[in-house]
Amino acid sequence: TQEYGVVSAEFESENPTVIESGTSQELEYVVPNAGLVPVYAYVTPASPGVDVDPERLSVASRGEASTTVTLSAPDETGYYRLFVVEHRYLAVLPPGIVDELYGVHPWAPLVAINGLLGGGIVSIGLLLLRGEPARIRSRGSRERPPLYKRLLREFYR
Repeated sequence: TQEYGVVSAEFESENPTVIESGTSQELEYVVPNAGLVPVYAYVTPASPGVDVDPERLSVASRGEASTTVTLSAPDETGYYRLFVVEHRYLAVLPPGIVDELYGVHPWAPLVAINGLLGGGIVSIGLLLLRGEPARIRSRGSRERPPLYKRLLREFYR
């Protein structure tokens, strides 16, 4: 969540968060991605008086993307807190599917992506182990003591 402290004033200012009453100010909102996997970012208004265009961004690996946030100052002068919310998802599903899931709930794409990645890891594990429990040694090897114990017994006889 990004907070903008906006002052609704009766005068114009060079400060982007001091806005003349009843007018709007546009700010650039940058979404960086330092990771190796591309992401989809959804930047949405979280309070009245905020507009974001575009709301969905695709951010490349080790890249950045930007969107425009428009802050509107109320008619009454004073200090106002305006909010923008950002959600990010790994780009492992097609953007249309992520859009549909995001429309249901912001956590729905997260559940689907984690299920896909977790299910893939479990499937690979089952393929490698062939569904059998992993054993490092056989049951028969328990009958003989380890080599170091046998050598110590021989040495101290």
